[in-house]
Amino acid sequence: MNCTISWIETNSSTIQLLGLFPKDLKNVSKFDLWSNHSRSLFKAAIILANRSNFTFGGHHLGWHESTTENDVMSALSCACEKVLTSHIVGIVGPAYSNEVRFISPFAYRTGIPIVGYAATNPDLSDLTSNEAFYRLPPSDRVAAFAIAKLFQNFNWSSCTLIIENDDYGYGGLKVLQEEFSRTSIKIKNRLIFDRTTQRFASKKHLSETLLGSPSRIILVWANQNTTYCILKYALDADVTSPYFVWLLTNNVPMNLFTDQEQRKLIGILTIEPVVASVVGASSNKELLDKAYLIWQENDNLTFPGEMDVSSYALFTFDATWTLILALQELCNITNDICLKIVHNSSCFNVQLVNGTLLRSIIRQTTFLGVTGHVQFSNETTDRINGAYYILKNVQSLKKTKIRDYVPVLKWCSDENWTNHSNLTSIMWPNQQSTHIPDDHALMAGKKLRIAVIESPPFIIVKNSSSLHHSNRTNSVSYVGYSMDLIEHLRHTMNFHSDITLISSDISYDEIVRAVANETFDVVIADVTITARRTQIVDFSTSIHENVVRVVVRATSGTKVDFFSYFRPFSFTLWLALTGVVLYAAILLFIFERSQNKQLKARSLTDSAAMSVYYSTSSLVGLSSDFIATTPAARLLTISLWIICTILIATYTANLSSFLVVERSMPIISGIDDIKNAKIPFDRIGIVEGSASHEYYLNNISLIYYPLKSSKEIYTHLQLGLIDAGLWDNASIEYETSINYCDLMPVGRGFARSSFGIVVKKNWLYKEDLDVNILNLSESGIIEQLSATWFQQKKKCQKRDDGLIKSLDNSVTIEIMSGLLITFLLISFVSVLLHICYQREKIKMIFKNIKVKMTFMKCS
Repeated sequence: MNCTISWIETNSSTIQLLGLFPKDLKNVSKFDLWSNHSRSLFKAAIILANRSNFTFGGHHLGWHESTTENDVMSALSCACEKVLTSHIVGIVGPAYSNEVRFISPFAYRTGIPIVGYAATNPDLSDLTSNEAFYRLPPSDRVAAFAIAKLFQNFNWSSCTLIIENDDYGYGGLKVLQEEFSRTSIKIKNRLIFDRTTQRFASKKHLSETLLGSPSRIILVWANQNTTYCILKYALDADVTSPYFVWLLTNNVPMNLFTDQEQRKLIGILTIEPVVASVVGASSNKELLDKAYLIWQENDNLTFPGEMDVSSYALFTFDATWTLILALQELCNITNDICLKIVHNSSCFNVQLVNGTLLRSIIRQTTFLGVTGHVQFSNETTDRINGAYYILKNVQSLKKTKIRDYVPVLKWCSDENWTNHSNLTSIMWPNQQSTHIPDDHALMAGKKLRIAVIESPPFIIVKNSSSLHHSNRTNSVSYVGYSMDLIEHLRHTMNFHSDITLISSDISYDEIVRAVANETFDVVIADVTITARRTQIVDFSTSIHENVVRVVVRATSGTKVDFFSYFRPFSFTLWLALTGVVLYAAILLFIFERSQNKQLKARSLTDSAAMSVYYSTSSLVGLSSDFIATTPAARLLTISLWIICTILIATYTANLSSFLVVERSMPIISGIDDIKNAKIPFDRIGIVEGSASHEYYLNNISLIYYPLKSSKEIYTHLQLGLIDAGLWDNASIEYETSINYCDLMPVGRGFARSSFGIVVKKNWLYKEDLDVNILNLSESGIIEQLSATWFQQKKKCQKRDDGLIKSLDNSVTIEIMSGLLITFLLISFVSVLLHICYQREKIKMIFKNIKVKMTFMKCS
């Protein structure tokens, strides 16, 4: 458990700091490990204080150091032993958060402060639970924030997370979930590596898990030893470069791997906490140079060079220096009794008398250290500011061809990631430095089994002659919106397609189930995204916005209507006008009976009839031989003319409108007429297994005329088997404009929805598909395809020209047949009236004809 490295410098003081450090990696030279660096700078800080004549109650400072083997009981046992047998006044370390959890309460009980140099669990930031603990490196919560910023910088939105089964791993999982949730980054898969057995907890092979994950970003949150084991597993499973981007929170020295393994690790990224000087912030270079000099004087063989010293070693120096400055201030305040310790038979009862005061002094201590500005607060155990991270990238160095970690990006506090220098750039696993890898699985090189459905204009089946962007199978070619979309996706995603045309007697729901059962990989057609379907399959982002329309037979003629010319005015208005005529006639009779010669010479009945005739003539704008003589009658006549002018204008406008509507009115006007049962439900054609079928059943009726395909809607309407059909607007507009000129859509669109590409649940390449569809949409290609296939020039131009011509020409005799028949009836009545008045003359004519005929016979 104890592993003390002897230095040349003497260590004979009775007042000591305890350093707790991790155990070295097996079979690896200690010269490459950060734990050795940390131990060296721990001792260098104490020696530097002694050389600077820092004394504590008249004594210089000494040290004890121990390795804890990443075992909480080992760490606690070590601390207990040293506190009981030595004069320990401060603890530096331990390295791991789970060890700190156990030692922190012990330190608080004994009054001995702990300053951490590597424990980063965010729970340790809670001052209430860890009053005796302080730490120099940023917590894992800051690391998670920096990682989220890095993902955003690279436009990554997902990852597979690998953690180790300890406090560090589970703490990282917690903060990553919180930070990723806030930034909409998804953890697609989570793997746990057992540190004890050095195996993954999952029964699946690592390659099966990673290759089956929709994300190609692997985030490893583990300590150095565990990360090494994980990378060895990845190399054995061949899931490193160039298939995945690996992001590590601890780097592993490259000399642990063979040359062949190193080539497969090209492109690996590590995100590490660093000190201020690495990112260009202020730090105490003079103090650091003195520490390095002491290190080299005492153990020159282990000194790696200034550029290769671990950041955790520098945190260790500042952690030790924090205790040194605080102890010095404590002794300045309390003189010789500053470091008095009350010993007992149990380490848990050992007590540093001025421990509470010492903790308070630490929180007020501030200085410029080798890692930057060091200062604490009264609200958290964390250091104020001083959070810096660097992103390193495994590359082959140009001059030496040695593969090592190269700094490429840096991050300071809440800022965005920036270039570390103009001399370095990231070398990705694909051996490119400019193209950032996608975070999702790519379909490039894969064979895609695509199902399509004949449904113009999405898929149009034609002969193989004179077609572009077509797929030919057995002399049959497919064109249409879906085929053009497939071609664009195939070009951008570089997959191989195997296209199958689905038989028309298979319903849309059956095709969706075929994808769920993995008969096909995708269906690219006019398949509506519905809640019921999303229970068994997934859909891509929308490829077309849709509404449902009603299609019916176009009107072929106008029915004879005897009363069509009455329709511009309501029945009540006609009654009112009749009342106006009678009312005016009565007034005229009263006004003119005694004054007007035309009425005086007539009988009472004739005078009344004459008054009605005059009022009617005035109301419809006709002149008459009757002349009003009294002022009252003339004023009344003026009022009738005013009414006449307005009525004629209103009637003329409304009559034209009604006649136009009468000629173009289909059997129903839209979905509302269907809901109101204006046509029998069994005369409404519905394609079973479609989205419109689902809408119809849920919103209208359970009764309908069953159809198998969209084509049957149009053919059955032509045959008169149905009176209306419900289908997608894009198809109806296309078919009634190109192929079925005797059919027409009516009413507004309803049941707004979207078409999407059908894929199986949790399909590996869904994100790749979605991204490329969005790219096509943003580049305007989707809009171009819509214009090509949904806004084609209409071939049913003759039907449309005929309709326009009929609307512009005179009113037809069929439309005005009622008015003509009415005129004939009135004229017939007039003839009868004439015969009645001239019956004597007619009798004489017939009598004369009869006499002449008799005379002719006698002759």
